Amino acid sequence: MSGLFLARNDGSDFTASALAAAREAFSAQSFPAAVEHVLPGWSLLHFPYIIGGPDGLLVRGEEVAAAAGTPVVDGKFGKAALEALLGMDPLALDWRRIGGQFVALVRRNGRTFLFGDYFSAFQLFCDTGDRLFSTSLLAAAGAMPRLSFDPQGVYELAFNVMPIGDDTVFNELKTLSPFAVIELTDKGIVRHRIDKPLPAAPSHAPLAEQIERHRAPLAAIVGAYVAQFGNHVRSPLSGGLDSRLVLAALREAGCHPELYVYGLPGDDDVEIAQAMGEACGFEVAWTDKYAETPPPDAFPELVARNFHQFDGLPTFGNIFDNGGHGEAQRRRHAGGALAVSGGCGEDLPQLLLPARPPLHRA
Repeated sequence: MSGLFLARNDGSDFTASALAAAREAFSAQSFPAAVEHVLPGWSLLHFPYIIGGPDGLLVRGEEVAAAAGTPVVDGKFGKAALEALLGMDPLALDWRRIGGQFVALVRRNGRTFLFGDYFSAFQLFCDTGDRLFSTSLLAAAGAMPRLSFDPQGVYELAFNVMPIGDDTVFNELKTLSPFAVIELTDKGIVRHRIDKPLPAAPSHAPLAEQIERHRAPLAAIVGAYVAQFGNHVRSPLSGGLDSRLVLAALREAGCHPELYVYGLPGDDDVEIAQAMGEACGFEVAWTDKYAETPPPDAFPELVARNFHQFDGLPTFGNIFDNGGHGEAQRRRHAGGALAVSGGCGEDLPQLLLPARPPLHRA
C-alpha cells in the first residue's frame, strides 16, 4: 500500500518535527521517499507503494488528488480513479461509483478535503488537537510530543483485536469516522458530517435480482484490479466461503491467481483447499507458518521487524510470533503482486443457512 501524512503548517516547531518523525517511521516500514506538497495551512507527505501498484498522486495545476490504499472509481484504478475523484464533490460523493479500501485527499475549487472509504476500513489516524493525519499509527505516534494509554482501548485491542469505534490504544490519537469528511483550511480543519444510510427494510426482490445487485459492484471493483495486475495476483483458498467467492470473482474477470493455503498438516483448511485445487485443476501452494522456531537470541530483532512491518498493530499476536506471518506477507506481494483476500466468511453461513438446532457437546 501507499501512505499519507499531513501536518498542520502554522509556523510552529511542531510541523518540522512531525514531518521528520513521519519520514523516519515510513522509512522503517520500507516505504520509498515521500513526495512533499504544500497546501494552505498544511504539509502533505505522499509515500508511494513499497512495491508495485500505480501512482497514487495526481497534481494538475492547483488541483491535487492523493490516495493511499486501493480506490476504484467508475470501475477504474490508479490515475484514472484519481481523475474521477477530482470531478466529484467530496461532500456529496456518489458511493455507487466508488469502491476499495483507501484514504483520499482531494483539492478542487480552492478547497481541500480528506476522507476514507465507505466503512473507513482503511484507517486514518488523527490527533485530538487536529494537527496531524496519518495512515500509519507508528508515524502518528512518533510525531506526538506526548502519549498516554487509553485503558479501555488497550482492553479492546487485547480481547477484540482492535478498539471499538474511533478509539485507539492512545488517548491522544483517534481514527477518522466513516461519517466524517475533513476539510483542511489555512486556519485548521472543519469536520463535515455525512450520512451513509443503509436499507431500512429487507429486500423482497427475486433472489436472482438480489444476487446480481451484489455481484455487479464487486465485479466492477475486481475487474479494475485485474486490468492493472492481470494474473499477477495472489489469493488464499480455504474452507471459508469468503475465499471461494473471491476466487470466483477473480476467475470471472479473467484472472488466474496464484493460490495458497496456510495451516498445520491435516488442518481442514489445508485438506479442503488442496482437494478443491485437485478437482478443479489448479495448484494450491501450502505454507505452514508455524514450522520454523527462531533461536532465542534472534527473537528481539524479529519482534522489532514485525512491529514495524505490521505498523505496531498486533492482530492475533503477529508481532510476537516466529516471523511466519511477516514472511507470508512479503511472499504475497513479491514482485509487486496484488494480494486479495476475503473476510467474514465464517459469519456468512450463520446468516444465510436455514435455522438449525444448536449442537451440543456430548
